[in-house]
Amino acid sequence: MINLEAVFIHGAGSVIPAPDPWPITDTKETCRIYYIHSGHAIFHPEDECVDLFPEQFCFFPPNLPFSIKNDPRNPLVHTYFDFIMTPPIVLDHCIIIDTNTVPALKHLIDAVNTLMVQGQTYFSQIDTLPAIMKCLSAMLSVMSTVVLDIPYITDPVIISALEFIHSHYQEGIGAGDVAHLLGYHEDYFINKFKQAMKITPYAYIKSIRLHEAERLRSMGLEYRRISQIVGYSDASTLCHALNRRGGNK
Repeated sequence: MINLEAVFIHGAGSVIPAPDPWPITDTKETCRIYYIHSGHAIFHPEDECVDLFPEQFCFFPPNLPFSIKNDPRNPLVHTYFDFIMTPPIVLDHCIIIDTNTVPALKHLIDAVNTLMVQGQTYFSQIDTLPAIMKCLSAMLSVMSTVVLDIPYITDPVIISALEFIHSHYQEGIGAGDVAHLLGYHEDYFINKFKQAMKITPYAYIKSIRLHEAERLRSMGLEYRRISQIVGYSDASTLCHALNRRGGNK
C-alpha cells in the first residue's frame, strides 16, 4: 500500500478556514483529506455540487479541480492533510465516508488532533510528523477496506519513476534522467508519465522541489542554501518559482 518514505506532507492542521475563496494552489499532484468537525460547505469539482457535513471523512484525489465554498452562516471546521503519495490514486471524484459507520477513522482523527494545536499548520520539521504520517497511512488503509477497488496506479514503470524522483529530486534531475534509468526514450516516457499522472515529469519534479523548499523555508533556512538543497541553480530562480506558485512567504 502506501510507502511512508514516499509521502510528502506539505500541510496538516485542525482549522477554521480562511474566508472564501480558499487559497488552494498547485493541485496537480496533491491529495487532500478533510475530516469535518462542524459546519457546512459545498465542494464544486466541476459540474456537480457535493455537500460536506460533520463527521465525514473526505478524500480528494490529485488532478480533481478543487473548489470549496463555505456556508457563511455555519463555516466548516476541519482537520486536514495536504500530501503527495506513492503509489498515487487516480480518481475523477472525491470519496466521502460517514465515520459513524467506520469508527476506526474517527479514532485515528482523534489521535491526530491530540498532536495538533487548532489553527496551526504543521510541516515536516516538527517532532510529531512521524506520528501524523503513521495515522495518515492508517487512514488510507482503512479507507481502502471500506471503498473497494480504489484505483492506485500499479504500472511498475510509473511507480519506479516516482520512487526515483522522490529519492533524487535534489540532484537537479530531469525527465531524460528518469527515462534513461528506466531504459525508455525520453519522449515515450514523458507521454507515458503524463497519461498516467495527468502531469508532465518536469512539472511533477518541480512541484516536489518547491514543496521541499517551502518546508525548508519554514525552518528558517536562507533561499541561497535552499536552492542548493532542492536542485535549483540559484536563489533568484527559486524565489521566482515560489512567487509564481504563491509559496514565497
